Amino acid sequence: MRGASQLVDFIHHLRCAYEYMQGFRRDKPGSNAQRLGAKYAAKIEWMYKDLVTNPAFPIEVREGLKSEWNVDTFATDAIREKLALLRDDQRLEIERLIELVLDGQEITSITTDVAPNGATDATVGNVDQ
Repeated sequence: MRGASQLVDFIHHLRCAYEYMQGFRRDKPGSNAQRLGAKYAAKIEWMYKDLVTNPAFPIEVREGLKSEWNVDTFATDAIREKLALLRDDQRLEIERLIELVLDGQEITSITTDVAPNGATDATVGNVDQ
């Protein structure tokens, strides 16, 4: 599983690099930097296409990489940034929830308002499904 995780991380970072390069190109239209950026973007596209068509990887892996390429690239980074702000026990709870979702479980969240003193009022809670 570690190898698959590394491939997913690779494709995620490759997509991030591609998006940053596209942004750079948009900011410098008609310039030498824009033309150079187009060449680098083409190389990134080649790497992606070569990876997802490589018969050395099972079809499930290739389809998973294609799926990762098409997700909201920066959402994963935003989630990581938010996780870093949590306490250890909160991160552990989020990890448990993620494992349940990956195992096919349906998750229902119940939120409650928390007063500044830490007291909760479950009667004011919201249920999201």
